[in-house]
Amino acid sequence: MKKIIATLVLALTTLTASYAQYYDNDPVGTVYEYEMSNKLMGTSTVTQTLKKVEGNVITYEVVTKVPGMKQPMTMENALTFADGKIQYSVESLLAQSKATMEQAGMGSNIDMTFDGDAGFTPLQGKVGDKLPLTKATITAKVQGMDLNVITEITRNEITAVDEEVTTPAGTFKSIKVEQEVKTTTQAMGMNQTQENKQITWVVPNKGVVKTEMTTMGQVMTTELVKITRP
Repeated sequence: MKKIIATLVLALTTLTASYAQYYDNDPVGTVYEYEMSNKLMGTSTVTQTLKKVEGNVITYEVVTKVPGMKQPMTMENALTFADGKIQYSVESLLAQSKATMEQAGMGSNIDMTFDGDAGFTPLQGKVGDKLPLTKATITAKVQGMDLNVITEITRNEITAVDEEVTTPAGTFKSIKVEQEVKTTTQAMGMNQTQENKQITWVVPNKGVVKTEMTTMGQVMTTELVKITRP
């Protein structure tokens, strides 16, 4: 039971903000490599290959390698870069959540629905801008059990602009976005709530180069490590 709850909470972190999305008018075939790391989980790699550009909709093939996972997880992710923001796709978020749970051994017969706002990451803004406080619920039926995971952003604002952030891919001037997120998992008559804090560094009009998420005293860092253009 704890494994299922932990897996769902991990999958639902994608609903709060982008962990690895970047686009600089690059050609199809460009590869963006990110690393996610913390003391408990070790280091995972997320490789995103630019697959298709149709107007403002950018489609990536995403391959995620997690320590202890037998096979890498592969999926497509479609994002809309428009109106000064990266808008997420509900379909892609659901697909990612299902794939995460399948890889964790929860089986392939997972019935899952989404209600709420998929959210976005700003590509422009000024210090003090307040961003929408969104709420989303995923309801899943897994191994005969009904589970609800409710993710609510309670703080969401731009706290700096032109802040320099350095990753293995280089030094970038960025917009700094700070969020506070409450995640509640409901299962078998029990509620489990976690309070998360996330900082995201966004290169204006291009995308995310680094995030830091703090949950229960543990910090998960995700950063862009390399861009390979064909």
